[in-house]
Amino acid sequence: MSGIIDLRYVRFTVEDLEKQQQFLEDFGLTTTLRDGLLIGKGTDGYPYAYVATLGPSAFLGMGFEAESIEELERIAAIDGVPVAEITDLPGGGKRARMTDPNGFSVDVVYGSEVSAAAKLTNRSPFNTGNGTDRLGTRVILTEQKNIVRRLGHCVINAIDFRTTEAWYKARIGFITSD
Repeated sequence: MSGIIDLRYVRFTVEDLEKQQQFLEDFGLTTTLRDGLLIGKGTDGYPYAYVATLGPSAFLGMGFEAESIEELERIAAIDGVPVAEITDLPGGGKRARMTDPNGFSVDVVYGSEVSAAAKLTNRSPFNTGNGTDRLGTRVILTEQKNIVRRLGHCVINAIDFRTTEAWYKARIGFITSD
């Protein structure tokens, strides 16, 4: 068992925070830009799904949520990294930051404050991960604002696939698929 609940966020540096904020809002995230930190979140109640600071455009890494503080500490111990309070992002909690074989930071977090998921109203019925509201029903699309619920995946550009695969399997519990 991996001890990881889900992928929670991605981290980037971007050359223009205001332009990126507009992109995220057009894409469907709710954003906050404060003190050089751009935060984007979905409707699932987690405090952030996207974090960016100013700098040359680059992917920095991602964060996963541990199922318990014990799992966070177990995973952190693999690389001998400390578990520390999260003070730079909303929601608090604890975090261990590791570096994968490709140089990306991989955070494992636990205990962030999660609010209730937003209730979505006046939407055309769609099949979602939580149900099949339109099963066998015709959908008439109307122009609506994009809405992002949560982060669904993240692409990792691996230099050495087998080394990267082993690293993520040992810490995050990844499973090799086709």
